Amino acid sequence: APPPKSAGIDHDPAAPSPLQWALHHPAAPAFDTGWRRAAAARAGITPVPVAVIDGGFYPGDPRLRDAWAVNPGEVPGNGLDDDANGYVDDVHGANPHLGNADLRSGLDPARGDFGHGHFVASILAARPASPGVGNPTDVTGFLPRGRVIPVVGVAAGADHDAGLEGLIAALRYAADRGARVINLSLGNDPSVFAFTPELAAEYRALPIWDELEQRDILLVCAAGNFFHDNDADPVFPASLGRANVLSVMATDPAGRLAHRFDDATQRWTPYSSYGRTTVHLAAPGSYVLGAAAPGRTGTAAESCGTSFAAPLVSGAAALLRGQNPHWSSATVKRCLIETARPVAGLETRCVSGGTLDLEAALRWTPTASAP
Repeated sequence: APPPKSAGIDHDPAAPSPLQWALHHPAAPAFDTGWRRAAAARAGITPVPVAVIDGGFYPGDPRLRDAWAVNPGEVPGNGLDDDANGYVDDVHGANPHLGNADLRSGLDPARGDFGHGHFVASILAARPASPGVGNPTDVTGFLPRGRVIPVVGVAAGADHDAGLEGLIAALRYAADRGARVINLSLGNDPSVFAFTPELAAEYRALPIWDELEQRDILLVCAAGNFFHDNDADPVFPASLGRANVLSVMATDPAGRLAHRFDDATQRWTPYSSYGRTTVHLAAPGSYVLGAAAPGRTGTAAESCGTSFAAPLVSGAAALLRGQNPHWSSATVKRCLIETARPVAGLETRCVSGGTLDLEAALRWTPTASAP
């Protein structure tokens, strides 16, 4: 069976691309995010900026050109570090691994290199080229008026220490730029690098996590693509276990723990990691539409992963923080967990037992005991 484009998704001309089942799944609305049904509720909300800490980005892609947040302290193209933050011309974002504002970080549009960070950012905030006409090559982001702070926090070939140092620098940069939500579609593969209890304790004790929690920044983390129980072996940063950290697993158009089609075996295989006590909720992650590299054939692509479920939850969090600026990150987290739509089979896979429901989240009000 071919994957996905025939997963019951119609060609309603008033909807976003008919491939964007995460936003609107008319054949199985219980498995989408409630995005379209929440249209009236989200219309008047200005979402807070979201930092995407990831691999490279293509700053000039027209689908994201208007989505990048602008650093008000920087004068574009003057070759100076106007805001004295250590980065010259970081008008939109920075690359702490290289110590500059090179957001491509080695990506080559001529080769059509797939930019993981770029794809994540497009799921979050891409602007369609021809909105409202049901063009299947368009990409509509979860936040069509949202802003993304792109930060290169993953460097190919970096060793463990350099990689961690770069990630910490990226987190501090995002915090200093005013991010209230940080998307982290990254983490260790436990089959390649498993944290011992001692190493896990050291990782959790890094000062950066205290800093971010004290600054009340919500971290939305991908649970991993290893069909692995994170309760048994942690995947970081998703398994930090802090009040300001949300771990997100993925589902597919059938509402299952996410599967993808293996061309080699001609079978559907599960891949999303999970955790009854350490993963908080699910969101669509299989065959999610996003912006491929500008040099690629066509204008959009599908991909699978918890990496692509996380930005949907980050987008919901950005709307909630825009709607309720006084809410703490812990309250936003509680809202998303408590309003998750129950899905059969997920009750043993994550804390909420359900998938993201934006419509319900925007209606939720905390009780007096909320943090």
